[in-house]
Parts: sequence; structure tokens; C-alpha cells
Amino acid sequence: MTKFLPILKINQPSLLAVHKNLPINVVIVRLQDLVSPTYKFNSIFDQIKDAGGIHNHLGFDGEVVLSSIMRDDILPHFSAEKYALAINLLKPNFYTTPDCETYEGEVIKLPDGRIFYGNVEKSLNQIQRSLSLTRTLIPLCPDSAPLGQVKGCNMQQLKFHMTQLKSLGIYDFVFHIGDFFRHGNPVFVQKAKSYATFIKRHSRTLMLYGMGSQKKLCEYSFADSYASMNYFIKARRGQEYIGTKLRRAGERYSPSLARKNLIQMLKNMTNISTQTILTKYLEVPAWEEDIVYNVSAMPEEAMAAEIAH
Repeated sequence: MTKFLPILKINQPSLLAVHKNLPINVVIVRLQDLVSPTYKFNSIFDQIKDAGGIHNHLGFDGEVVLSSIMRDDILPHFSAEKYALAINLLKPNFYTTPDCETYEGEVIKLPDGRIFYGNVEKSLNQIQRSLSLTRTLIPLCPDSAPLGQVKGCNMQQLKFHMTQLKSLGIYDFVFHIGDFFRHGNPVFVQKAKSYATFIKRHSRTLMLYGMGSQKKLCEYSFADSYASMNYFIKARRGQEYIGTKLRRAGERYSPSLARKNLIQMLKNMTNISTQTILTKYLEVPAWEEDIVYNVSAMPEEAMAAEIAH
């Protein structure tokens, strides 16, 4: 059954206990939240280091995933050695391989008026940089296991990146599906579905990062886990989940409202009773019900932009 993995807002102390005493055995911590505006490690990073690692800091006996998914402006400031320093001091059980820009939604206008989305050359260069970092990083972090973050601005790049990660002994993967939902474009949402099903077919496990939509839980239930911070993002907006629907909360933002949303999201996960059948159609992995009923994927609300707090 697909699991829900909460992404913790590690740099907001009032939320550090939001997952306590709930049926959660894996949480995600963002490396981005441990970086200062000058791209150095911040005081929260120092607190975790002084505590002897992320498990001690959280008082959590389950597994912790350190996510390297971060804003594009931070990426050039991280070398393999800097990633390794963070991983070895924080001591997570798992870490996602280095992030990179793949320009999936970049609009390119040619002189003749033609418009293309994405930049193949730039994307490939970024993927190759990420792979170079990953090759250096893995032997530097023997006590934490890598989860391969798969990127690409088209299916060919996606396959290339995944193949290279598997050659490094990685069989558990992460796909940042929130990147595609963020555009609010049905074309990108359909791409996300095709990409995710391809990765799942060729992986041991698949985590969909940024998968917060409560109305699409069954649609993407072929994945092994969803990772989201929507419990917090919706609470910050003064919203609460009632079942899979959102409504204006009768209270202002508070950690208790975020926890209430988290509890509801966990309950919603128990309603995923069957896995949807995957099939291959015209060389593109697709959902069986999409083929039979010709139902296109609809755009969904994007994950919120980084919330400064």
C-alpha cells in the first residue's frame, strides 16, 4: 500500500512535534531548510549537529530521508563534498541524489516564431553534473543510502538518467512530480504520469515528491510513497482538509491546524484499496482507464512556493 511521508518544516521549531504519536515511521527533512541566505549552513544545522544527528534532534526512532531537492539558486553552491558534510553530520538513513535544473517548463521562442518547451542541451548538462556529483558522493557517505532522483526534460533524458543511476547500484527512486503540477498545464500533468509510470516499471520503489493532491491519491497509487508538506501549506493558508476536500478553517494558522491536516491526510491514505493497472499504450506508459474512457489528466493545484519563515 502507498505510504504518506510528511516533509517536515525543520526550520520551524513549533512544527517539530507535528508527527509525534502518529502512525508515521518515515519522515523527510529538506536540506534547503538548513541553508542560510548566503548559502552557508544555518543555526538549525548546527543544532542538529550538536544533538548528534537528525534522529536525536527530532526525538524520532523511525527512518529519516534527507532531501536534496531545493531551489535552483542554491544548487551551484553545493559540491559533492558539501553534500557529504551535511549527510555525514546529520546522519539520515537515506538521502536523495543531487538535484538539478532540467528546464521542463522553459519557453524557447525561435526567430521563425516557433515555440518549444524545455532546453535539451542545458538539461543534459545539468543531469551530467548531477551524475558526477553522485558518483563522488556515494563513497563519501557509507552510512546513508542514496535514493536516485530522476530528472529530464524529455523521456530520453529520463531514461538516460535512470540508467546511469542504476549503474551506480541505485534501485530506489524519487520523482519530483510537484515540478510538473506547478505549471498548471494538462500537458505537463500528463507528462508527469507517463514519466512516473516508466520509473515505477524499472525500479524497486518509487517516491512521488510533492504529491499533495488528496483528490488524486488513487490515480497515482502505483507509487510506493507520496511525500508532501501540504498539511502545513494548507494550514498556513487557513485551510483544513475534510476528507479529501479543502475548506476555510474556523481558526487561524497554528501547529495544531497543521497536525489536524496531517491526521486527515493519513486517514485519506487508508482509502487507497487497490492499485491501478498499468499498461503500455503506443509506447507510452498510461493508465488503463485513460485508454478505455479517454479521460485526460486534469491540472491540479501546485505545491506552494518556498515559504519563508
